[in-house]
Formats: sequence, C-alpha cells, structure tokens
Amino acid sequence: MFKKTIATSLTFVLFSLMNCFAKENLKIKDFCKINIGTKRADIEKFIGKPQEKLKSNFIYNLDYECKMKLIYKNNKLIKMFFIDPCKREYQLKSNLTSISSTAKIGILHSGPNQKNRTISINDFCKVKEGMTYNKVVNLIGSNTGSIGFGMVWDVYEFPDGSYMKLWYNNNNLAFLNFVDCCNREYASVN
Repeated sequence: MFKKTIATSLTFVLFSLMNCFAKENLKIKDFCKINIGTKRADIEKFIGKPQEKLKSNFIYNLDYECKMKLIYKNNKLIKMFFIDPCKREYQLKSNLTSISSTAKIGILHSGPNQKNRTISINDFCKVKEGMTYNKVVNLIGSNTGSIGFGMVWDVYEFPDGSYMKLWYNNNNLAFLNFVDCCNREYASVN
C-alpha cells in the first residue's frame, strides 16, 4: 500500500511538472503555423503560454538564446518578431513566403567548403547595417550562397534550414533579413 501511494504521488508530481518543462525552449519551426490574425487563445493552445509578458508583448524563448515576440490587439496577433541573441529584432513581413524565400532551392552555393561550413545566428552579433562588404566577410566569412532575381542577396545558411540574407548597396550592407525554416522572411527593424 505504501509503495503504491508513493508511486501514485511521484506520477502525479511528474505529470504536473511536465507542463512546466514541455515548451521551455521552443524551436522556430513551432511558429510556422502561426499567422497574423490568429487568436491568442489558439496560439497558446498550440505553443503554450509565453515565458514573459510586457504589456501587449508576449515573449517565447527559443533555442540559441533567441526569442519570438508576439504582439496582440483585441486578442488577435498583429505583429510577430524574431529576436536574435544580440537582441536585434526582425519583423515578419508577411504570412506568405516571399519570392526570394520560396526560391531557396535556387540558392547558388559559393563552393563545397562554404556549404559545409557551420555558421550560427550568433556569428551575426557584430554585423551592422552600413558595414562594408569586406568588413562583414572579415567578421563572419564568405557567404554560403546567393539568391535573388535582379537583386542578388548573399545567403548564410544555418543547420536548421533557416538563413540570413544580406544585400549591399554600393558595397555597404543595406538590408539584413532573417528567413525562418518555414521560408517566411523577417526584416531587421533595429
């Protein structure tokens, strides 16, 4: 009887704690089915409650010290931001994938050494808009590929299928965008 009571108590405690740890570090792909206009209750059913709440900002922790910030108005999602480990924010441009993002198959790789190189989102902490092409390459290395029609972007692919897109104007970094593993593009806002 005593063993059964202890086993039942331990089982109850473990199942009670499971909800606390189940969604601790979400992955970016967990947000693939979340679209602008979705009700907050539906989002929380799918990915759980946020780790932080600041006014209308609901923050979820992701792997690699990244975060996802969801902003609601009248309990409907109006904006979604990816926040990298350096606290740089990227706003979701659209629920739909962009033309350049859907062309991921068309990424022209820079060579066998570049494609196999492991690069992480943390490598971009020192990269800032306005930097010269040479300074960016000195900081993070050559791109792993390029993509685009007319406007060609440098691409740095990550192991999870997401990537950074960099575009230069007159040899200076003009745009730094993040494309998630769902091929949705987020534009840098700061």
